[in-house]
Amino acid sequence: MSDDEYMSDEMFEELVKSMKEAAAITNGKACPARVFSYPDVKAETKTIESTPHSYTTNSYSRSYAAL
Repeated sequence: MSDDEYMSDEMFEELVKSMKEAAAITNGKACPARVFSYPDVKAETKTIESTPHSYTTNSYSRSYAAL
């Protein structure tokens, strides 16, 4: 293998540091720098399905004969 196929020492140290930080966050010893939150898709779907005009009642559900 040539030298360009190996990871540089600087990149390796950065990788090790990131892995240690990830382990600390996973074990509850450190807080993540940022946290992402996502909407509750199941709750949104139930709300949409419970409305009188759900997504099944739209112009795309017409038959070709009606066009």
